[in-house]
Amino acid sequence: GELLCEHRGSGEPHFAHGLCQTCYGEFIKISGGLDGGAEPPAFQRAERERLARASADENAADSLLEPINGIVKESGSLDNGGNDRLAITGDTGEHKAVDGGNEKPEKADYVGSEGDESESFSD
Repeated sequence: GELLCEHRGSGEPHFAHGLCQTCYGEFIKISGGLDGGAEPPAFQRAERERLARASADENAADSLLEPINGIVKESGSLDNGGNDRLAITGDTGEHKAVDGGNEKPEKADYVGSEGDESESFSD
């Protein structure tokens, strides 16, 4: 095939993907290759740092919860900008459902001051 790299027209033989062997080697080294290019080194490093921060935040939050009169206060987060988070704790027991949503209203519920006249609306 024809070379598409900087060595075009120099007589270098085609190696792969329009590149000579020298340029293809540089491409693989810089980009992580055709398979690893989806997750370059900078992305992998940032992802590891993000996961480490999330894990540290979760561990810090679990160890710093203090119950105060029914209120759980979380403080001391790594990036606490003065915003403490409050969570109200309460009874977690079962609540009874009130049935009655399927009842049809009686006709008397609709009768107002005008009575039962269907001609009270004007066109």
